[in-house]
This record gives sequence, structure tokens and C-alpha cells, in this order.
Amino acid sequence: MIYNDGDYRIVERRKDYILANCNGNYDNHGHLKCEGDCHDLIELINKRQVPDKYYDRVAAIRISTDDKYIEKIKHKIEKDKNKQRYRNVNKSIR
Repeated sequence: MIYNDGDYRIVERRKDYILANCNGNYDNHGHLKCEGDCHDLIELINKRQVPDKYYDRVAAIRISTDDKYIEKIKHKIEKDKNKQRYRNVNKSIR
């Protein structure tokens, strides 16, 4: 175990790190690639801010136990799915 405060626990494995919420069930944990990402995600969850990366958003949904925060993240994911994408069309003219 690398880090442990009252709410969150970080455990090192061979290839990744497990960030677990001590106040939740077994389902309230996520797998992240490095320890720094775990600490960043803990800060974002405590501040109730939505992460920028999709992988971090899914991990925050799994780790958090606050329903309003989870709905806020799901709303942002749905909003990004409906976002219009720019596509550059090649017209084959030189």
C-alpha cells in the first residue's frame, strides 16, 4: 500500500495502481497507470471537478459515491458524444 488517508487508498500492483474508495463497496475502485494520476484523480473527486480525459471520467464514476457528482460526469460524457466533429475532406485537386 502506497497511500492511505481516511477516504482513499492506493495499492501498487505489477503494471498499474488501484485507487479504492474506503467509504464505498468493492465496486468503488479503479485501475490507473501511474501514481500521479491517482493523486490527481483524488483531488478532482474531492473538488467535484469533471476530469478532461474519458478514461479518468469513467474511473471517477466508479470510485465516487456522490450521486450528484456522478450525474455531472455522465452529463459531460453525453454532451461530448453529441459534439460535432470537424472532418477535412480531401478534394483531390492540386
